[in-house]
Amino acid sequence: MTETFDGSTVVLGLTNTDIHVATTKSVAILIQAVNITGSSVNCSLWITDASTNISACIFPTKAIPAYDGITDISRHIIPVGFKVVGSASVINSIYTEVTVIDNLE
Repeated sequence: MTETFDGSTVVLGLTNTDIHVATTKSVAILIQAVNITGSSVNCSLWITDASTNISACIFPTKAIPAYDGITDISRHIIPVGFKVVGSASVINSIYTEVTVIDNLE
């Protein structure tokens, strides 16, 4: 049975901000990052282990144009306790949303 969980919205800070912590093994996630400012902002998103060691890159550091966004829908296997984290070059400029799909067949 496939389960979709409501998305969580997080505003990124200048250092790595936790966006999602896996409580069950997730095989598919939809991640969106939106720049709400009038100028370009650099943003990066990663998967880390519980000790914040980087294990995978979702979005490398890239500029998101003003009032624009980026989306990733991929099969990422995120073990329990691992996190999706992100940072932005300008505080309170990037809003992220993660929707988790578990038990995808």
